[in-house]
Amino acid sequence: RVAQPDKNGKILMIFQPTFRYLLRLSAEPVGPQIKRYLENQILFLNNLNVDLRRQTALRLYSGEDHWAFKSRIEEEGYSELISDRTESFWQQLKKSRILILTYNSTTLLEALTLNFPTLMFWDPKCWELNDRAKPWFEAFMDLGVLYATPEGAAGKLLEIHDDVNGW
Repeated sequence: RVAQPDKNGKILMIFQPTFRYLLRLSAEPVGPQIKRYLENQILFLNNLNVDLRRQTALRLYSGEDHWAFKSRIEEEGYSELISDRTESFWQQLKKSRILILTYNSTTLLEALTLNFPTLMFWDPKCWELNDRAKPWFEAFMDLGVLYATPEGAAGKLLEIHDDVNGW
């Protein structure tokens, strides 16, 4: 599949699937860290200007919403940003200018393979890396593609949003 960025497209923000109970042992937020994960997503949106927020599509996990992400986002006043999920990820991506990843997953590998403009942020305390992976993610940080804070990622998006392809 090929997805070329649409220079006038949406800012597609992908949310981590979360589960009420631990399903596997992996480096990802669990328990109270999930609350902080959602707070970081809201903080990212709060740090965007109104125009960029209006251009953002929030793609929530399609399964059961154990942590009430949808209602919490609605409480923050961002209900109009929530994608209705009638389109597949690929369909949404084709209508987007940039992908915002908020967790380390296969979607990152897919975006890299497609050479699709991608900006990432997540708390490194919740997403530990093995020693072999660390240099790659440090390079992403050095390049301004990965941020440890939502404020850093929002600042970068504000900087590049007019010319994502030139970035």
